[in-house]
Amino acid sequence: MTLEPASELRARRRRRWLLLLVLAGLAWGLQGLGAPETVEADAWRRGAKERPLIVAHGGGLRHAPANTLAALLRAAATGVDVLEFDVQLSADDQLVLMHDLTVDRTTDGTGPVRSLTLAELQALNAAAHFEGPAGEGHAPEPIPTLADVLKHFAPSPLRFVIELKNPGADGALAAKGLAEALRRFKLEDRVIVGSFHGETLAAFREASGGAVLTSGAPGEVARVMLLPALGLAGGAFDPAPVAVLQIPLQAGPLELSAQGFIRRAQALGQAVQYWTVNDLAAMERLALAGADGIMTDDVPALRAVLKAQGFTLPDPWIATL
Repeated sequence: MTLEPASELRARRRRRWLLLLVLAGLAWGLQGLGAPETVEADAWRRGAKERPLIVAHGGGLRHAPANTLAALLRAAATGVDVLEFDVQLSADDQLVLMHDLTVDRTTDGTGPVRSLTLAELQALNAAAHFEGPAGEGHAPEPIPTLADVLKHFAPSPLRFVIELKNPGADGALAAKGLAEALRRFKLEDRVIVGSFHGETLAAFREASGGAVLTSGAPGEVARVMLLPALGLAGGAFDPAPVAVLQIPLQAGPLELSAQGFIRRAQALGQAVQYWTVNDLAAMERLALAGADGIMTDDVPALRAVLKAQGFTLPDPWIATL
């Protein structure tokens, strides 16, 4: 089986994001849809002399297998502010960490995640296709459950960005399970939840009762980004319920990382986080432009860039297993 390189996967995701952004922005503008009460993300915004949050994408997947406990523990021990990971449902309705909707690309198994029970998923090796920066492999790693991850990191000072991967009815079920888990572990004020599926995000907002901040589905992000720029928002424009903009540096020809754009979003009470940034020059530029958070596969590289700019870095956190 030929695996799709991570760079091509990201490029395909950016192209898809641009198409959804433009189409959804036009739809929102034509419909003139209203918005609920403003949601502000003060805790996720950097102060005047602060640095962007260091967000370990997939746990920092350049140095350990993505969405595994090993990756998350390594990132925490290196020193980050936020752990980012993806969750979706098993066949027996358990939430597990996995990016793709199938297990083929990252494990030694095949088939949709939703078609495999938790026991079947945890029998797979989530590090089967991992190659680190020097081309080395990794010891076998199981697919972790959401509950296991939250149990490990609830005692830490770390925050979390969690993406819900399931659409439709499965997305609603996953959203309810995630909201319940965050309540159980008392983590509601330390999490940003996102999804590419608007109906899944809506289900999560309802299930969480608004106690957890969310980013936006493409249609919501398009509304926040495009309508003010096109002069269609009006004087009382409200960006809710998008508390944090999580966006790429570019979407096709659209440059999304300019300082002016960041400041406009922040003026609306939002935080702005960028994914997935592994280029050193881009890290430097975003930090200087005022970005509130930078998601990266390469945590040590981002730490080095911010240290060179004179920022104080987050302390490592070592879990007691």
